[in-house]
Amino acid sequence: MGKNQQITNIIVLILSTIFCVVDIFFYVFLFDVATWLYVCLLVLNSLLIVLCFVFFFLHKISLLRTLFVISTCVFVFSLGYQIFVWLGYKDVFSSVDSLKQFIQSTGVWGIAVFFLIQFLQVVILPIPGAITTIAGAIIFGPTTAMFVSLGAVLLGSFVAFFIGRYLGEKVVIWIVGKETCEKYSKMLYEKGKY
Repeated sequence: MGKNQQITNIIVLILSTIFCVVDIFFYVFLFDVATWLYVCLLVLNSLLIVLCFVFFFLHKISLLRTLFVISTCVFVFSLGYQIFVWLGYKDVFSSVDSLKQFIQSTGVWGIAVFFLIQFLQVVILPIPGAITTIAGAIIFGPTTAMFVSLGAVLLGSFVAFFIGRYLGEKVVIWIVGKETCEKYSKMLYEKGKY
């Protein structure tokens, strides 16, 4: 293993550990979640930290990089949630009425906010689609809500596709290596119809 490769692996280990420690800080001091979820999140992040060190010392680089991607995704989601809470939007998606009040409070920007919520539902955020769709139908009427939702979901799907198309392969190659990726891609293309 080259020196640059070793430095990259050390950076991946350090960043994974930092992301997990920050997530644990979020769970312990900032998040207000149910006790069982709190325990699950702490155990998950502690396990990620331990596994990162184990895979690093066992030279299981593809597993270490997989855990890095997982810990990065968990960190980004936790950070996004925390920003959402700090801005005071924690309870906006808890019910149709609260979402309806939020969208109506934005005034003339309501339809743009509804479009953005529907778009983010596809691309990033785990927002419950039933709540947003019902709230939109109540506020704007079923026809307008349907067209706005359709446009936002289609645009979100295109963005998600292009993210996967242009970043997905690079991430997979980075995790498993170019030769392994090409080997399995070849197998899929040759035997994919079966």
